[in-house]
Amino acid sequence: TGAERLAIVRRHLDLALDLNKDWKPKGSRRNKGWTMETHAVARLRGMLVAYTNGIPGATDFRRSLNDLETVEAALAGLSRVFERAHEAQPPRGYREELDCEETCAA
Repeated sequence: TGAERLAIVRRHLDLALDLNKDWKPKGSRRNKGWTMETHAVARLRGMLVAYTNGIPGATDFRRSLNDLETVEAALAGLSRVFERAHEAQPPRGYREELDCEETCAA
């Protein structure tokens, strides 16, 4: 469900914040004004795309990823996307039930 997905993403972002708590910006101009939180969110952009894979209407959120600077902004965008999680298409190759004869061959 969307709520379950949001809980997983929240946990993932919390772990990223914890891992990046000692991060300090280097001398490059690109991340000069970044905070530790901005850095953590930026490092997870690809993962945030994956969390929205297959959900209709997620394109606008994906386009806004480069502008996200806080965990709360990421979660707000994701909660809007996950409202439509029930419409998501399963990943390519996913099967709900496996046929034991096919997968459990001796």
